[in-house]
Amino acid sequence: MKYARSFGLRLLSAAVLIGLAPGGQAACPLDGVTPMNIGAPNSIGTPPETTTVPLWVQDSEGLAVEVCPGTDQLNCISLPPDDPLGGNPASPEELAFAASIGFGEEAFYASAEALITIPAGRALMVSAIEIAYLNGFSSATPPDTFTRLRIRVDIDEAGTYVVTTPWGQKTYLVTAADVGPNAINDTVDLPFVADQVGFVGALGPILTWDTFPDDPLLDQYGPPFRFDPPFGDSGPDGVADYIGTLNFVNPVTGGPEHAVKGSPCGTNFFRVEGPNIGGPGIDVVETDLFAVTGKIFNGASLPTPLTIDQATYSRSAAGRVNVFATAPTQATVSFAGGANLPAGDQPMTGDGSGRFFGSVALTPDAATVPADITVTADNGAIDPDNLPTDLTVPLIDLVTITRAEYDYASGDLTIEARSSDLATPPTLSALGQTLTGGLLTVNTTVAPPAVTVTSSAGGSATVDVTVIHAP
Repeated sequence: MKYARSFGLRLLSAAVLIGLAPGGQAACPLDGVTPMNIGAPNSIGTPPETTTVPLWVQDSEGLAVEVCPGTDQLNCISLPPDDPLGGNPASPEELAFAASIGFGEEAFYASAEALITIPAGRALMVSAIEIAYLNGFSSATPPDTFTRLRIRVDIDEAGTYVVTTPWGQKTYLVTAADVGPNAINDTVDLPFVADQVGFVGALGPILTWDTFPDDPLLDQYGPPFRFDPPFGDSGPDGVADYIGTLNFVNPVTGGPEHAVKGSPCGTNFFRVEGPNIGGPGIDVVETDLFAVTGKIFNGASLPTPLTIDQATYSRSAAGRVNVFATAPTQATVSFAGGANLPAGDQPMTGDGSGRFFGSVALTPDAATVPADITVTADNGAIDPDNLPTDLTVPLIDLVTITRAEYDYASGDLTIEARSSDLATPPTLSALGQTLTGGLLTVNTTVAPPAVTVTSSAGGSATVDVTVIHAP
């Protein structure tokens, strides 16, 4: 298989914008992205010409971005106030509204675009955290806020094509009827709202340039373009920081493209694989250069992102507490609890991809189990704008379902399960009935596709039902 790379990148106008990870990168999740936290609602503009949008968007690594103003066309692709409709005529009311809020009908917290020139035309990837007025540009119309991942590829030969982005991989079957411009035309828009925790959008973490002040290509550029890693609010000159800029000329492409970092999957590139996609015998095209924009949140420090994935106990003669959590890859994470846990914070070990685990024995005995567990994550050593986060959850048992089987011939649905608490076995229930000795058999004409077993100690588990003796 021949292989070709493309540096034929050009930034598109804003009007166009309508998975195992290496160490030090967020874990590549099954759905391709990591969660984001969305800030409180923020009113922008001078009354009565105002709008309300989330104050910031924070990714799983703790990076928070704010609306990139349309008045800053060196670093942002938000539509400018003097051209709020992207080249279309604007009314005096629309111009007044845009002048008040500082951007037009499309604005961006962050964006990253990659373009590969191919014989059939182009292969395009657009990612964005976006604000758009889809129902009219005025203060009376609430804007839509969403993440976008768009793939468009011109194809001149039918076949199977695999597209890899920083957030995963998708396969497309292109038929002879599909061949032509935008034969692959896939846009995923996922809306978010203010004060949303754990939002899973079309992208995350946010892509940024991979290098900043030490990049020799930046020596010729000064304010308003400045970076101060780790991601600070502002440089010593008070100029706001950015995650990328248009105020840059790549000597290879002639445009503002740059290598990036941030992929949770270790795929900091855009790749298309398919029959002769790059020309006769060239089945792979790829670029690792992106045009990146985004303004780092220039406000109060934010909590370190933290998710407690599981906090459970097990006990028989002895006992143990196990805690799983997700936090920025280089954060310091620990947990603490109450009775029969060692004093002080118990350190959790990270795997270098954002997953953390901690385990301690109940001591001096297993007679008493703490009611809850508090997990603390601190990313301040990496990003001074991240404050420590404490989350407290109940400590529960771990339920394991060993059998969920429906006998089609007899109509018997059999469920077997157990709790991790063997010292004081809790009550297990399923389908509104109690398991006896960990067993429940129910006769039914129609079996459920899955069953859930819950424990009086707080745990639960769900598994698909297996069907036997079907005709």
